[in-house]
Amino acid sequence: MSAEISGRNRVTPHKAHKLEIKQIYNHYRKHWLGAFWEENGVEVIPTVCWSDEKSFEWCFDGEPVGGTVAVSSVGTQNSKTAKAAFLTGYEAMCDRLRSEAILFYGNVPEECKGNIMRVKRYNCTIIDLHDLSVIASVSGRNITAELGSRTLSKAISQHPWVLKNGVVLHSDRGSQYTSKEFTDYCSAYNVTQSMSRAGCPYDNAPMERYFNTLKSELIYRHSYSCEDKLFSDIENYVLLWYNSVRPHSFNNSLTPWQKRLT
Repeated sequence: MSAEISGRNRVTPHKAHKLEIKQIYNHYRKHWLGAFWEENGVEVIPTVCWSDEKSFEWCFDGEPVGGTVAVSSVGTQNSKTAKAAFLTGYEAMCDRLRSEAILFYGNVPEECKGNIMRVKRYNCTIIDLHDLSVIASVSGRNITAELGSRTLSKAISQHPWVLKNGVVLHSDRGSQYTSKEFTDYCSAYNVTQSMSRAGCPYDNAPMERYFNTLKSELIYRHSYSCEDKLFSDIENYVLLWYNSVRPHSFNNSLTPWQKRLT
């Protein structure tokens, strides 16, 4: 169905996801029945304190949009105040879904302004865990299987050793990596896929750390009104700084390229 539904009754993926969370909370309120949900095939999220965003910043990483999860909330009670706190925290958590791949929020030129105040661009990056070097980085307007395939293709074309004896490509469980298009692409090049456990971003910690570094050292220090400038700056950051100049404690204070030569 290609027709777009508008108005208050439109159900977006995030709304569908949110409704599931509300139903679980409203039905069970402060009673935490994690074992019940696990037995019924529902992903269980560890205890979350909605007043402390550090406790929920990563807890939904890898969860499919529109999926159903069970959430434990600290100190919830059957009251309007507790419910409001719960939903406020959930709204903030929704904004962090897939946040590790969102690069920037840029200002829209005056002549383009209307109801749209910000735009998003995405990046897909592959790093080599031997020395933490970035071997491929591709940016785009959408986070799709095609973006993932382009990134893997770039890694293969620029680093032929990737195909020797096969490699393991680890990622989160984003739909772009679980799609048939991407899994078929990996199979065609003898690339074995590995994925983080649902709700466990720590399984992909090196990638999370890279995106945090990219944002703090480049993205957050600039304001972009042109995506071409953003994309070229990321390429230069990888080539001229991250791989060749920036030392890493993981590499005993060597740069990724220095580590590779040792």
